[in-house]
Amino acid sequence: MLGIARRAGLIVLGTRAVRSALQKGKVHLLILAKDASENALARLGSEGRNVPLIRLSTREVLGKAVGRGEVVVAGIIDGDLATKLSLDNEAQIKHHGNSGAERDSKRQVT
Repeated sequence: MLGIARRAGLIVLGTRAVRSALQKGKVHLLILAKDASENALARLGSEGRNVPLIRLSTREVLGKAVGRGEVVVAGIIDGDLATKLSLDNEAQIKHHGNSGAERDSKRQVT
């Protein structure tokens, strides 16, 4: 699903592109690889603090999901897709436990 969304222009990838979209108020959901550095979120700037966040597997798995190499961060810029991904993530957590995707414990995913 993420690969199709990327080709449709519903996702921005990488710190610079995500930060730019955050500054414009376009990001509805952040997806961050679990193996991202501690500074990955800080590099997105203060705007990233107010956006729901899902931590997903590794940067390699996230990259494959969007049809690229390693990806540390992705920003979902479509509200409907962000809602769908959030709901799917919550369902996965409830059904399977925490086996690959998780909601950031410091943030509310809506």
